[in-house]
Amino acid sequence: MPKLRCTVTNCSYNKEDYCSLNYIEIDGNGKQATNVEDTCCANFDSTEYTLSNQEHMAQAVVDIKCTADNCIFNHHTECHAEEVGVAGASTCTCSHDTQCGTFRCGRS
Repeated sequence: MPKLRCTVTNCSYNKEDYCSLNYIEIDGNGKQATNVEDTCCANFDSTEYTLSNQEHMAQAVVDIKCTADNCIFNHHTECHAEEVGVAGASTCTCSHDTQCGTFRCGRS
């Protein structure tokens, strides 16, 4: 599983640049993604946690599902990059404001 660093500071799952989810999904819209801007973190959530009694621990290594078929790290919808960087401005309002900075187009 890849190491994940996330700089989307207003995502409710972001804990000190790590994700508190056990897995995330990178949406690359199948074969349509040809660059970083065509990808996003489908799990982005700008709301606060609703279950305050549930512990959310930061995870440095998470399972990453990916629908960006053209990415060289995508093998059967699983990311096999060593490290993945998810980025987005602190003003993100939806998942499409985020992106997978590790995406590399390598398929036609």
